[in-house]
Amino acid sequence: WLFAFVYTAEFDAQGGVWYELYTFSAIGLILSTLSLAATAGARQGLSANVALLALLLVLDVAAFVYMKVVWAAPSRFLSLKEACSIDQHCGDSIRELFAADCYVDPRLKG
Repeated sequence: WLFAFVYTAEFDAQGGVWYELYTFSAIGLILSTLSLAATAGARQGLSANVALLALLLVLDVAAFVYMKVVWAAPSRFLSLKEACSIDQHCGDSIRELFAADCYVDPRLKG
């Protein structure tokens, strides 16, 4: 009787993997640019190429921080304004999709 009402839900990451994918891809880009600048600096000394690679490194870091702050952080949450507009769009038709005894304990259903 203990396992009579056990269910297993399907795994759904809800897009959470993309945040980690972007973070580690950006870190990889920054580290590869840094290593390329270090290699060019070791072979050529301080030159225009190394200066441009240093500028590229700064742009990579700035783009990473910008994307994280402007796009990634707000996309993790649904704003109250968006939630209200979704609720107003659905109206009472959404209630028809749910069973009346949806939250009743299976043992009480009879």
